[in-house]
Amino acid sequence: MTIPKELFTPDFRFLDSASYGLLPHPATIAMHRQIDLFSHGQVDIKDFDAIVVSALGHLATAYGCSNDHFGAIGQLATASSMVAHSIPVGSKVLMAKEDFTSVLFPFLERQAQSEIVVDFVPANQLVNKVNQTYTLIAVSAVQSATGFVIDLDRLSEKANRLGVKTFIDATQAAGWLPMRLDDFDVVAASAYKWLLCPRGSGFIHTTEEARHWLRPTMSSWYASDSIWDSIYGPPLRLANDGRRYQISPDWLSWVGAEHSLKLISEIGVRNIYNHNVELMKHLCKLSNVEFNDSSIVSVESNLEPDDLIKNGIRASLRNGRLRISIHLYNSQDDIEKLASLLNSKK
Repeated sequence: MTIPKELFTPDFRFLDSASYGLLPHPATIAMHRQIDLFSHGQVDIKDFDAIVVSALGHLATAYGCSNDHFGAIGQLATASSMVAHSIPVGSKVLMAKEDFTSVLFPFLERQAQSEIVVDFVPANQLVNKVNQTYTLIAVSAVQSATGFVIDLDRLSEKANRLGVKTFIDATQAAGWLPMRLDDFDVVAASAYKWLLCPRGSGFIHTTEEARHWLRPTMSSWYASDSIWDSIYGPPLRLANDGRRYQISPDWLSWVGAEHSLKLISEIGVRNIYNHNVELMKHLCKLSNVEFNDSSIVSVESNLEPDDLIKNGIRASLRNGRLRISIHLYNSQDDIEKLASLLNSKK
């Protein structure tokens, strides 16, 4: 896979996409241009509606989904909260105990009110524990700290066969991991990591069946069929498709997101997946680390992030382990530089 070098110009060998993705230059240029228009009072705010629609259209193309299943949100916790507050009192939910708290906390808040019961298991045991006593399975497709990838095919097959609802956090997956979004009731993500978007943009994807039970608990004027005819007064008038879960967008974020999602769509998620896992496989082989078929790997190391910065590499520390995350702008040269440093500090 060839990526034009002029699209990304990091000052480091950037191996930290699990923290945030690099903005491609077209996204950055478009945002600067929009800021300039703001400063001169030349913005027509209705123009942002078409930008949001275009951005979500690129995402739909990238994942082979219908446009009308998507809605624009800002953060993953928005979707988690909607799902958590849509399941009935007495529900039983299965979750991964090491999952990111933006997934967990909305459900734990309801459990704290004695409204639902949440069971926790290790992520690598979750699919095996799915049974029909659960109302919902809520889990990240890829675990943030370790890069562990849930077996999405087995999860969807088992949950659908047993009639168990599913909510997937795709924040650490969307942009590099091929997924069939329609296999799950609700899939949502913050888009500032592997989708290379500015923070403040994200998506929620819902099936038609899910829209029968998922409540738009954060509904606003932007969740309507006719946005600008729904800014004042009753009655409630929400879109019938995925837009009913939208929140009012962060305009500047979506200006950048439109360009970033276009790039992801043009390159292709499958191509990005192949590129990322081949590089990670190479790193694991050079560093004698177990390969987990992921764009994220967690390793024991005496190196601190500051040590890496001094050597021109950016990565992160999670749960006391060095977390390395690879994306489309990384190269074999980046991998070999990091492996050499890791091996020198063993």
